[in-house]
Amino acid sequence: MESFRRTNLEYAQMAHAAVRSQMLIDKEGLLDWMERGIVKIREQEGHPSQTMFEMVQEFHEKQELDIGLNIEHHGMEYPAINRMFVMDEEYAEMKKELLIGTDKNKLAHELADLIYTVIGTAITFGIEIEPVFAEVHRCNMLKGPGFDKTNYVPPEIKV
Repeated sequence: MESFRRTNLEYAQMAHAAVRSQMLIDKEGLLDWMERGIVKIREQEGHPSQTMFEMVQEFHEKQELDIGLNIEHHGMEYPAINRMFVMDEEYAEMKKELLIGTDKNKLAHELADLIYTVIGTAITFGIEIEPVFAEVHRCNMLKGPGFDKTNYVPPEIKV
């Protein structure tokens, strides 16, 4: 039996098919149904069963890092400054690989590190980033070819 890994496009196509076949389910139920279905498929193919958010949350808990701080009360204090430095460092490493790197594996590593730190910042300040990302994606999909913003509506972010 030949094994294979699905690409992100294939997962997106599966999600699209799921949406089309489950149009009568309420939004929350549909998202839950899709997430459970994709996680189940990913588990069968040897992928982690946790979302990226859950993995970074687990890391924050294990390392006893800040979770759920209120950003209004921190401003330029240590947690905000620390998160900026961590993201800046990972962003610089990713840029280096994009500009002078020749190894796609190193670029993939740096991209994952950058995503990890961005998610970590969301966790630090108590932002469940997945629904925010979904809302930004929804609005981005309203843009026409060439990023035409004729039909664009800004995301409604409420955290």
